[in-house]
Amino acid sequence: MKMFSKGYVPNVLVAGNVNEFRAQLERNQPVNVVGSVAFVGKVGGQPFDVFKDQKFVLNGQLVELNTIKTLNFDHLVFNDHMDYLRHAQFLAVKVIPGASIITLDFFSRNVGDRFYSRINDDRLFRLLYQQKIRSLLDADAYFADGQRYTKTSHFDQLSIDCIRGDRQNYAINDNIYARIYDSPLDCRLRHYDAILLTAEREVDDLYAAIDYFYDRTDSFIVFARRGINVKQILNDHHELQPGNAVRSVGGNWIELKKNPASSIAVYVVAHKTHAVALPEGYVTIHAGRALGTDLGYLGDDSGDNISTLNPYLNELTAMYWIWKNATQDVVGLSHYRRFFSTANSNKFNVENILPVAQALELLKQFDMIVGNEAFSSNSQSGLMVFDAEYDAKLAYRAINLIKKMLERYQPDYVDSFEQIMHNQGFFCCNMMIARKHVFDAYCQWLFSFLLPAADEFIPLLADVTVRRKRILGFIAERMFGVWLLKNHLRLRELTIMVAQ
Repeated sequence: MKMFSKGYVPNVLVAGNVNEFRAQLERNQPVNVVGSVAFVGKVGGQPFDVFKDQKFVLNGQLVELNTIKTLNFDHLVFNDHMDYLRHAQFLAVKVIPGASIITLDFFSRNVGDRFYSRINDDRLFRLLYQQKIRSLLDADAYFADGQRYTKTSHFDQLSIDCIRGDRQNYAINDNIYARIYDSPLDCRLRHYDAILLTAEREVDDLYAAIDYFYDRTDSFIVFARRGINVKQILNDHHELQPGNAVRSVGGNWIELKKNPASSIAVYVVAHKTHAVALPEGYVTIHAGRALGTDLGYLGDDSGDNISTLNPYLNELTAMYWIWKNATQDVVGLSHYRRFFSTANSNKFNVENILPVAQALELLKQFDMIVGNEAFSSNSQSGLMVFDAEYDAKLAYRAINLIKKMLERYQPDYVDSFEQIMHNQGFFCCNMMIARKHVFDAYCQWLFSFLLPAADEFIPLLADVTVRRKRILGFIAERMFGVWLLKNHLRLRELTIMVAQ
């Protein structure tokens, strides 16, 4: 996919001689001159002055002042600086308010193949303010290309991230951006109120950019230049709805809205019947149903599944089923005895189970809901010896096997694995709530090495106790922290309450 396409070619109305204008441009600087104007002088031997006569000269002809409003230009560029000082304020206030009126020197230095304009900035920030945007991904480094050094004062709560792209030597200002990514892949799991697309693109490339970022936002703010058919975009992307449109220099700011994530299911893993009255949006899933008696719940043995591995992988067989079979926009995993609480207490109260409506609200600000980080007096490797009923040989054999499989299938995570296994803290129980594509990304990573490890390790467990058979599942529980350590997610920690 082309993230960046052709350069922007501005339409320019020249106040002065066109040849003089072109002579002072940098070599190969793209520009389309739509006409030449003069606001004071003589034409046909007759003097004229825009202030007195309310007329000006356009391409050698004297015309009414209002004619300038009908011209299709992005910038009115004055060759002469003193001419600019005499006329710019009058034109900006009385004649063409909101237009980009600049000097040739400014145009040559600052416009080039970019479309940056302070006016565009002002109108963009106004749109962001009106739509209550609080997190924005500047996918094309629009602000880095401009001249703004800080956000506007009433936008202290607006967090803007940036994709640097090929701008390795750009002085991207920290007062604008909260975080700067080298590539779109680095923030593939983040979610934003809006994504800003401003690069000059062919229509097909714009479609591709929207598709690429589609799961990461509920709204796109696109700078639609001349020739971009917004109605066609909406026809081709029927999931998008038109939002506000703001006329600006060189085009329009267009908001394209998605329907926000609404369907949600938090799957409550169980291996026995339970009496908890689950709130709306919670669904019990029977883990390991392929090997047991049907409890009357949804089972993890339908569709694409690994239900028979439950004695070895614990609740991960249910997680695998959710990954492969669930269709909701947002999914979560909980336990029949453990739930996310809306109270700061681990004492179970069914009224404190996190409502799914509140979970959806939290996911407007965060990428994932997790349980509070748990700490022990031992390292995670040490805890594995405990979970293996003090069979240290078995525990470390399993740990080394997982490391070997990481080296084979996910080598970029080996250092994180070593760090987590020596840490005292971890996120327990595989409990999470996230947008489905984020949940899927974790599962795709986890099972890429866990299933090969299980194939190799399970034949060695024929004569061990029931708990020792679960050692791979206990180690896999720590893999959540390994993955989180490497990915840029905004986490909302909640207390896990436990039913006795």
